[in-house]
Amino acid sequence: MNDSSPTASIRIDIISDITCPWCYIGKHRLEAAIASYAGLDVDLHWRPFQLDPNIPEDGLDLRAYTAKKRNDAEADINQMLASQAGQELGLAFSWDKIERMPNTRDAHRLIRHALLYGAQTKIVERLFKAYFCEGADIGDRGLLIELAEESGIDRYAVENLFAQQDDILTIEEELAITRRLGLPKVPCFVFADEIVVPGAASSDVFAAALFRAQEQIGPGTPQA
Repeated sequence: MNDSSPTASIRIDIISDITCPWCYIGKHRLEAAIASYAGLDVDLHWRPFQLDPNIPEDGLDLRAYTAKKRNDAEADINQMLASQAGQELGLAFSWDKIERMPNTRDAHRLIRHALLYGAQTKIVERLFKAYFCEGADIGDRGLLIELAEESGIDRYAVENLFAQQDDILTIEEELAITRRLGLPKVPCFVFADEIVVPGAASSDVFAAALFRAQEQIGPGTPQA
């Protein structure tokens, strides 16, 4: 364990989508790296990205969708690799339970709203678990409301969020920004506004990024 003394909070922006298994894996690898540092203060900000923004609002049958996107062998290999990586982190992917490929815009709206409660990372974890481990349809607003309440977010505020649609323009602008970045892959992690780690890197790579960010901001130095 690294016994470095406490420093200013390190901001980490995480660009991801809930239907991306490597985003789930990357989250846990990052958390393992953070846990290896004693007294390290981090500030996680979750940024929206959609692997496929063209999925209709009510989603699609997963198997029909996957058949159009890639062949079965490719899908099986990706699932096998993700399952192996997940097992090392205690994540049990249940591919056979997943029946829908959802449009994740509402899930990203909920994640953005969770910032008001300091619960972004908590709801992100719950959404990943619901989709990949429980096979839940995270495009269903009723389910999103239940998961929000379970994560300590006021259900009536979330019901109002979905009913009023006042945040649609904002979330679409944020999605447009991440699309324009032309990322080669997600997840993508940005430490202290400058250090970029693409993909579900190893915990050692994340630890090195944390060390560099810690040196960059210095003790007690606030970030913009």
